[in-house]
Amino acid sequence: MTKIKNFFKSNKRKCLLIFLVLEFLISIWITPNKYDSEFFIKQMQEMSAFDFVSMRYQTWTSRVLIETFICLILPKAGIIWAILNTVVMTILVYSILKIFVKEDNPILNWMAICFVLIYPLDKIASCDWGAGSMNYTWPLAMLLFSIIPIAKIQRQEKIAKYMYPIYSGALIFACNQEQCCMIAFCVYVIFTIYYILKNKKAHPFMVVQSVLTVLSLLFIVTCPRKLC
Repeated sequence: MTKIKNFFKSNKRKCLLIFLVLEFLISIWITPNKYDSEFFIKQMQEMSAFDFVSMRYQTWTSRVLIETFICLILPKAGIIWAILNTVVMTILVYSILKIFVKEDNPILNWMAICFVLIYPLDKIASCDWGAGSMNYTWPLAMLLFSIIPIAKIQRQEKIAKYMYPIYSGALIFACNQEQCCMIAFCVYVIFTIYYILKNKKAHPFMVVQSVLTVLSLLFIVTCPRKLC
């Protein structure tokens, strides 16, 4: 019990826990099976995920990674999507706090959470919760999470070695969405150049992340059909 109390001494951790519970209560009552989500679910009844994603790549979009997740998760929607959406949205808030709130400031912590909670949910629901969240809010969450290393390097904070591949994986997922890819490309390339000019040397991980954004951008622009 003492360990649990010590863990939640940080106001940031309390805020995240409360947000996680609220987000789960919102997500658990949603059945993502309308509009775009209905389209994906019907397609999975007629063909395999691989065939569908391959067809979409050739005729419509470069979001092969995102749409693979959609194809695998939406037909099994309900509790699985609710849990994953809750986790990803919590990562979104966590990333905002890590990037923009340097200290454990209670007021700023709650402001960040409120900004996420007051987002007009009908915007996501307009193409249905499943497809809408996985196409837009999930890549956004992964984008912000993948930018955390920049904030840590700027503040001269230590990055655990096991986190490097996790940050890279998040970046790859985020960059499968066109807008997020452009943001990541600009942020990482500019910061890498800034770091080199300031320190007279390159940060290896910043170079790796920059290369990943460039490769992702090339993948998008060479797709037979681009999603606008």
